[in-house]
Amino acid sequence: MMEKFKKLAALLHASKLTKLIPVLVIAALTATASASVFSYYYASTTATVNTSPKVQLIAGSDVSSSNYPTPTVTISGGGSGATITTGIFLSPALTYYTDLLEINNTDSTTHQVTGVSISGISATHPADFGNITVLYYTAQNSAPTINTAQGYFEITGTTGGSMTHIASSTFPCTIPANGGKNYIEIIAQAGSSATGGDAIQFTIQFTWS
Repeated sequence: MMEKFKKLAALLHASKLTKLIPVLVIAALTATASASVFSYYYASTTATVNTSPKVQLIAGSDVSSSNYPTPTVTISGGGSGATITTGIFLSPALTYYTDLLEINNTDSTTHQVTGVSISGISATHPADFGNITVLYYTAQNSAPTINTAQGYFEITGTTGGSMTHIASSTFPCTIPANGGKNYIEIIAQAGSSATGGDAIQFTIQFTWS
């Protein structure tokens, strides 16, 4: 009798293991599959994220020049804006920046700049601001004037506005592909009461398509 009970117990134990092993295998495979799907999904979403625009403002060579009152350029908005802070020569001398800002196209296709605006204008002596002419060029110009620029904006006080489009020029402006550039240049003259150490600040923003 005792021998029969031992055989029966052994059969029951084997039966439970036979049922349990497939369950464990399925559970393990499910966990593995779930983990694999999650990892793949995470990798595919992060791989498609692109936070770097193909067309953006970058500081030009004037920010490192020792031949001028050196300006400071702070890029913002993912390259869509730049804040300029600078001193200028005392009147009647003019201050020229012919490579202040560049609009750089790193894309493999051409793009167009559709608008430029200036805001956030401030000065040490706002009552005697002087005059700053901001000029837009499709090619760098070492002798900028309002008659040769694609567009320009006269800053004579602390009110911003949109750039003036010159009728004889083509605007919006095309930026060539693969490192093509457009340029922001300025001509500045200090007010008659300006003193050494005075500063002017303004923000430039642009849109493109």
